[in-house]
Amino acid sequence: MKMIMTMTPSSLFLALALSSSPEIDAIVEPLRAAHDVPGVGIALVRGGEIVHVAGYGVADARSGAPVGERTVFSLGSVSKAFAAVTVMQLVESGKVALDDPVGKHLPNFPHSDARKITLRHLLSHTSGFPRLPEWGLPTRADIVGRLATIALEAPPGEAWRYCNQNFILAGHVVERVLGTPWDEVLRGSVLAPLEMDDAHTDFDRARTDRAHAQPHVLDVRRGSRRIEFETHLGPWGPSGGVHASARDMARWVRFQVGDGAPVLKKASLAEMHREQVSLATAPAARERRQALPVEKMGYGLGWYTEEFRSNRLVTHDGTLDGFTASVTLVPNARSGLAILTNGDHANSFVHALRLRLVEWLLGLEKRGDVVLDVHSRAQFEPSTRRARLEAARTFRADPASFAPFIGKYRGLPPGGPDLVVAGSGDGLSLTIVGQVTIELVPFEQDGFLGNSGPMIGAPLKFQRAADGTVVILAGDQQVGTKGGG
Repeated sequence: MKMIMTMTPSSLFLALALSSSPEIDAIVEPLRAAHDVPGVGIALVRGGEIVHVAGYGVADARSGAPVGERTVFSLGSVSKAFAAVTVMQLVESGKVALDDPVGKHLPNFPHSDARKITLRHLLSHTSGFPRLPEWGLPTRADIVGRLATIALEAPPGEAWRYCNQNFILAGHVVERVLGTPWDEVLRGSVLAPLEMDDAHTDFDRARTDRAHAQPHVLDVRRGSRRIEFETHLGPWGPSGGVHASARDMARWVRFQVGDGAPVLKKASLAEMHREQVSLATAPAARERRQALPVEKMGYGLGWYTEEFRSNRLVTHDGTLDGFTASVTLVPNARSGLAILTNGDHANSFVHALRLRLVEWLLGLEKRGDVVLDVHSRAQFEPSTRRARLEAARTFRADPASFAPFIGKYRGLPPGGPDLVVAGSGDGLSLTIVGQVTIELVPFEQDGFLGNSGPMIGAPLKFQRAADGTVVILAGDQQVGTKGGG
């Protein structure tokens, strides 16, 4: 007699998740270790089917609690695609049009260009607003009010400038048109229909929920260190406030590469995924172009677009303090992936991993080493980095020897931001004037590692000349100079 085994949806989901795990594990784990990422959630969709959902590492370095498929991570700017979906739902219902000016739906938005900036401009970062800091304001309306006082850097539609506030404003349009807070709109019209049961936009819940991964940074002296959640981001949901598990993101990816049911029409997904503006020469996208081995980079509606090995990709990454996330879609193959981490500034990790997983999903023959390529562009060499970190934990320098390095530096190349170096305990601090201050930890004579912000683990070298000139080197590039005859 043939035995017929019926499977519940949950058991089928688990079987699919386990079907390819050893091969995926062999890709994920070495990279996770090389980048010191505490925990990772992975979701893979191939041909419209979920084929792998799993957790790696720890959700909390203090407790050692493992990451599972339902461990929740903060998505950062991956949230922007969620905001774009809520706008497209209004477009489908006829309540708004993408080319409506913001002022049509927010008559009290007092910006002088409110009748020129459209919803399409907001969702494609072509509004003309400059990149702005994350204001610690208590409500979305307060953020929109502050934005009304900001002058445009370019006429709407003429230049690409990444600005988080674009999506705050778009989300505010949604809630004003519907008379319902954006977070409730998202929950009712997107998260619930897609059965994204763990997903939410509540930062207070994220801070206290045991199912939520804890944020971590790499401390070059002590390894991964847990930090506190950001506390001012409650109103930032449409731009960076969604939290979700790998299981949720498997369903999100499957929806995005499918026919749109039950949330959108397929044509609306295609419009979101379509390049709205080319980033081939955009000055504001120069760093991204240099960091990635991709071509034809552009931006759609809440998504970057690019081409990798002749395959069109739709992608977005996101960061919050202590978290880095990324989603990549291959719409033509009905495939895609999500990577969630509780590691700060893990951009090189997620980009190397996502492109390697795209190769796996599409069954592409290996052509060179995409991981090595991404690492090379980031000047990241795992064994060298590991040796530097170990040196920083044992090297002892006399702080008095830092005296020649302290002072003000002219930025290089000319026109770059000025720098200020100061003493700080048994190390130094480097301030990029008007931007950020970075802790520097000595790891060799005249050599330091960044220990905060985007430079964690990155080496800097002070080079002295006979005439008293001091030059700061980041890798082989001069970034500042002071003194000299």
